[in-house]
Amino acid sequence: MTAALQGADAAVRAQALADIGGEGDVRVITAMLRAGELHAAGDSKGAIAALAPFTTDAMLDPVYRDLAVLKTAMIGAGDIPAEERVSQLAGIAAPGAPYRLLAEEQIAAAQVEMGQVEAAIDGYRAISQDGEASNALRRRALQMIVALGADPAAE
Repeated sequence: MTAALQGADAAVRAQALADIGGEGDVRVITAMLRAGELHAAGDSKGAIAALAPFTTDAMLDPVYRDLAVLKTAMIGAGDIPAEERVSQLAGIAAPGAPYRLLAEEQIAAAQVEMGQVEAAIDGYRAISQDGEASNALRRRALQMIVALGADPAAE
């Protein structure tokens, strides 16, 4: 895997990662790295395709499955309709889910795309007040509230 990541450019690294194969965790991690390299090379459709088998695999550890869903939604922002992304992300935004807050952030971003600005502001506000949110995530949420023309201090 380390050798594959030494390639000259993203497309070369993506191909080298595809050639690794493997089973279990190695297969999942390699596919996620490959998706990142494909995206960096400008191939978002290829990146989404690399992640697709993992987004619905009920036998896969939920941490990996949820990460594949999150990465798909983020990479596919230009290719997947906002409504579809919200639907996908809703399943990993449940309380206690490992990527809940990041999924909520992506849901709010998709709501902005759909013209649901008030819902997005409410979502960003909830993130900014969530005790589990990192400082960086809180800052991004507050910045989005301001960018959307709302008062970050309002409830």
